Amino acid sequence: MPNIYHIKTRGWKIKYRIYFHDGTYKDKNRTSTKKTIAQTLYKDATELESRSRARSLSGDDLGFFVNQKFLTQTEAEQVIKNIVPIQYSWGELVKKYEQASLKAGCRPYTHSCNINRLTPIMEFLEAFEPTDITEDDIDTYLCKRKDIGIKPASRVKELAAIRRLLDPLKSNPARNVPTPTIDNARITRTFSPKEFQKILECVHEKKHLLFGHFEEVVMIYLYAGLRPSEIVTLDPEDINLTNNKIHIQSKEGYTPKTGWARTVEIHPNLRTYLKLLVKKSTGKHLIGNGEERVNTDSISRAIRKVFVDCKIKNATPYALRHSFVSYLLEAGATLQETSEQAGHKRLATTQKYLHTIPGKKSPVHNIDFGLKKTKKKTPKKTPN
Repeated sequence: MPNIYHIKTRGWKIKYRIYFHDGTYKDKNRTSTKKTIAQTLYKDATELESRSRARSLSGDDLGFFVNQKFLTQTEAEQVIKNIVPIQYSWGELVKKYEQASLKAGCRPYTHSCNINRLTPIMEFLEAFEPTDITEDDIDTYLCKRKDIGIKPASRVKELAAIRRLLDPLKSNPARNVPTPTIDNARITRTFSPKEFQKILECVHEKKHLLFGHFEEVVMIYLYAGLRPSEIVTLDPEDINLTNNKIHIQSKEGYTPKTGWARTVEIHPNLRTYLKLLVKKSTGKHLIGNGEERVNTDSISRAIRKVFVDCKIKNATPYALRHSFVSYLLEAGATLQETSEQAGHKRLATTQKYLHTIPGKKSPVHNIDFGLKKTKKKTPKKTPN
């Protein structure tokens, strides 16, 4: 059975064993600095070890594990005698990609994003046979995407999709293509009090949107900092006005992004809106027409329209959540408290908001080297 443990200097380490057809075995290991990636590697290593011991691996399976660098091609040939590479069509590769996405246990929204990401990729790759794809072809695709303005973060995700798509092949050229560098780090956008006033006035004028719940949705976004997917999946029983809490938890067809439940404190200014929402709810769902939930795209479109009407520039609807986190830190909450309220997986995510806190004197001004201040001498004026 593989083992996973933490190493201070290198992150997480997974130790596993592969068994060869002649009865011998070899101990291997993989490392990752990120715990989530290490957990995925651990699952794959467990499957490789158990199936190589049971001699139930196929050439198809070994191709995947070789591309994922769990073993070398030479070691794969020692696991199974006379490996015959399987020829795949694009349709079969896409089907395997979809199955892998479902097997990974992603949320429905993430799974749909994985599938949609294939559309531009397949438009380019279908001109080639799967076995004829080279590193240069993939580089050409990424360059074309860059030329039409696709951001580096999106190109990184597309390369990851191509890698997963081609993994069943004996050789995956995408694994040798360097990951695009993300050199356009963005400053987190938050709103000033004047901008808030303009936004809320405009929202009040359009409160009939989203089945008449638009104003309440924006206030939840702002005063609770919930993600759009968390807002639309709220049910009446998730609002506990007695204990002043909003419960974010798993339910049918939905799992929180972090994978665990959390509670969020209800701000006094939000309480009135939540009372109204609970009172107006006529069905199972809190936000919607009773049986049908509002979807996240509808929320984004409505908020973007408000930003246009208010002439708010360079902002996305998510800036409301960014503002919640930033103002919470400014109000004196610790990083840990803020991270729990916002539902961040890592404390490092919360730390990115520290630069948005206004009015804080920089520690640079407190540096004291013990040097005496010298007065600048003014030159004496010479008489004419």
